[in-house]
Amino acid sequence: MGGASATKPAMNMKMAMVATVLTVLAIVLIIVAMVTPWYTLSITGGGSTGSGSYSFSGVTSSFGNQSQTRTWSNVTEEYKSMHNGTAPATPGVYSTTMYLLVGGLVFAILGILTGWMAGQGKLKAMVPMIVALLAFVLTIAAFGYFASSHVAALSHDGGTGTSSDGPDKSFIGSSSQTLGGTTFTTSWGPAIGYWLALVAAILIIIAMVVGMKSMPMAKKPEGS
Repeated sequence: MGGASATKPAMNMKMAMVATVLTVLAIVLIIVAMVTPWYTLSITGGGSTGSGSYSFSGVTSSFGNQSQTRTWSNVTEEYKSMHNGTAPATPGVYSTTMYLLVGGLVFAILGILTGWMAGQGKLKAMVPMIVALLAFVLTIAAFGYFASSHVAALSHDGGTGTSSDGPDKSFIGSSSQTLGGTTFTTSWGPAIGYWLALVAAILIIIAMVVGMKSMPMAKKPEGS
């Protein structure tokens, strides 16, 4: 007599749902990261406070009750007018980071779609894994590229040539300087958007692992 035919195992729906929820959370975090500041700078001293925040839309500066927002297009045009047409480097860091995040966002969405299709047997399990891996790589690349390029870009655009510490010397830090008997403290570093991208990347890789475990695994026929 022939062996019993193998029945196709079903997807583990609980794990599949967990993977989907994690991916959706990652997608939400990426979107929020794209509309929140990625870098911040603050100066305090003499009873006054000034700050600046850098996002994908531009730079917002504030001092006391006054604030000003300049788009990266404005920043570029102003820089070119003062540097004989030479373009600044900082806007390019933000645009490249944004493109990487958009890629991560797109592949994260595709990861959900291909994951469910694989669970229904319409795609091989390897497909959503590759898609999720690409989402992770692009998202974490945005995080890493920003960290590795921001200081050099500010240094290029600032052209201070000073030995004192600052955002054009280190990615994160603080320094104090006394002028006329008043001590001014400057602090700088990555803002909320930068960290949200990291959390999103972690959620994507966890979702990928959980999603793979939810996939139906073929079983060998029993009997002979």
